[in-house]
Amino acid sequence: MFRPARYISDYLARQLALDSDTREVLRYGSEIILLSICGAVLLVLGGWLLGCLVPTLAAAFTLFLIRTFAGGAHCTSALRCNLAGVIIFPALGKTAQVLHPLLNSLTLEFVLATGIPALIIVYRLSPVDSPAKPINTKAHRRRLKLMATFLAGAVLLFQLISLVCHLLDHTTIIATGVGLMSSALVLTSPGHKALGLVDRALRRVHL
Repeated sequence: MFRPARYISDYLARQLALDSDTREVLRYGSEIILLSICGAVLLVLGGWLLGCLVPTLAAAFTLFLIRTFAGGAHCTSALRCNLAGVIIFPALGKTAQVLHPLLNSLTLEFVLATGIPALIIVYRLSPVDSPAKPINTKAHRRRLKLMATFLAGAVLLFQLISLVCHLLDHTTIIATGVGLMSSALVLTSPGHKALGLVDRALRRVHL
């Protein structure tokens, strides 16, 4: 367990005289909250150090938004999931920053070339559940698919409107497209294999 979470949960459990089962729930919740906060701080720091903070946040927000309903590949622990995000999202932001001058006037084509396939993949494959969060009913599955597809379509539409109305700079629009495509790729078998490689690499360094 993440040590700060253990210290906090044990302290609260002693003060509140909680039983062992409630203490375990508190430990788990504390770990998730603290890891999420640390992950967010490190993600921002990584994007800032690479000089691509806004694209990093755009890609991360887009992926998290759709992943909430679409699901997708996971690492085998909350710590490794957060560390993977700290590695991957600044890399996505930097990718968008590098692509901008290369695409030049082809941002619209990029948005369509990434957005339409991503929308199709999300519609076809979502939701992808995990052992920790199984989807138990067809009705729940339909709702998740509907929300994931709606959000993917909304992101694509927002990109197009932003491009036409000059609401966002091209780098941020490209980063949003990168995040949208990434949210679709983590639903696929290659996406699961790629994240599995990251997970195994982190385990090899005892994380």
